[in-house]
Amino acid sequence: CSANVHTNQNDHFLKANGHHHHMPSPEQIELRNLKQKVKDRVQVETNSVPKIYEKELARSNLSPTALILAPVATEAKSNLNRIRRKTTAPLPTSSEFEIPDTYRNTFNGELFIYFPYVISLLSGKLTAIYRQLLSELEYHAERLKLKFEPVHIMSDFEMSLIKAIKQKFPKAMHHGCFFHLCQSLYKEVQALDLAEAYLNDEDIRLACRSTMALALLSFEYI
Repeated sequence: CSANVHTNQNDHFLKANGHHHHMPSPEQIELRNLKQKVKDRVQVETNSVPKIYEKELARSNLSPTALILAPVATEAKSNLNRIRRKTTAPLPTSSEFEIPDTYRNTFNGELFIYFPYVISLLSGKLTAIYRQLLSELEYHAERLKLKFEPVHIMSDFEMSLIKAIKQKFPKAMHHGCFFHLCQSLYKEVQALDLAEAYLNDEDIRLACRSTMALALLSFEYI
């Protein structure tokens, strides 16, 4: 059938060309609606394509005929993956990238504060291992003709790491991370079997939170 119908973006009829010479196929309209819903979700969501397809198929309430004609998820997957790839950025081929100017400044025109960082996969949590890591950072800083003499160092409360920092950089001011402090205090609450009491007793919650808040006060107020 060579007949076609033109609509605007709101699906309002504009005009028709030619004459239909076949039987109506309402099930094809059902399938088109299903495919469009799946396509729309695939382009904006990160859920797996088969899962999106199966959920839309289950909620579409297709007629028995349309259900027979509907492809299974594995059959529709390749085409839907192709649609998703068109709206997804390609995988990077390098770990290096240039930060666009748009993302270097705040709305007030001020530069964002950002720092170089290193991700280290260590074989354990011994002081010697942490000390070796700090030595490696020091070595590579010298290789790049950079000065690696930190004045302030922030970490969690891993005692082996704290000891390594004191040995390697005795003049640096070491700061504990407030998030990890609160996390450690709550772990202690759990270790003392007070988790249920913390949940149900407002006084205990207040005492714990007040203890956490001590870290935010100046020394003269403690």
